[in-house]
Amino acid sequence: GRPPAEKLVSGSAWKVHYAGGSAFRIELAEDGALRCPAYDGPHRWALEDGRVRLDWGRYGTYDLAVELRGPRLVGERVGRRGDWRRLEYLGKELQFLQYDA
Repeated sequence: GRPPAEKLVSGSAWKVHYAGGSAFRIELAEDGALRCPAYDGPHRWALEDGRVRLDWGRYGTYDLAVELRGPRLVGERVGRRGDWRRLEYLGKELQFLQYDA
């Protein structure tokens, strides 16, 4: 079967926590779309070497470790040390519709 990290992350919803702001919901669709109405897309995500990479366009790229206990994703913006993100697992129920290309 698929690796545990891929099973967890693919087709999942998360609450994004960061310094100095309100948490918000994102969804990581199975087709690689990063869905987030709070920050207009389209954006992409990928799993590389057991880590999640969020490609958020002008909002930056984020490199996150997968912690199966929790579960959660933890990391920071690429090229900006200390600009951390912590993603809290919300489940497999996706609510956001796919963006029109």
